[in-house]
Amino acid sequence: MGKIDTFSVHSLKLLEKDPEEFKRRYVDCTHFTQNPVAARAGKKFHLLISYHLKGLDTAKFENALSEPERALWCGLKNDPIFKNDFKLVEHTFLIKEDSFSSP
Repeated sequence: MGKIDTFSVHSLKLLEKDPEEFKRRYVDCTHFTQNPVAARAGKKFHLLISYHLKGLDTAKFENALSEPERALWCGLKNDPIFKNDFKLVEHTFLIKEDSFSSP
């Protein structure tokens, strides 16, 4: 694995809260989830939400959802918070290490 050059808000919060866990997860790549099924579902929903918030077509993802997942997704995307303009503030926030380099 190469050098990390992009940090999410979540990873930066983890670095501040628990530097050892940050090191295990992002430097050593030895972090393992206790529930891989839930982790896969979480990744699937994060991707789906990200596409939805960016205004991209989510039909392909929605068609791959199980019935319980589809019900959850319908509830999420119809939630009033998804209709507010402020929602894009943190969801698209990534920091490139190069953006802090000297000219």
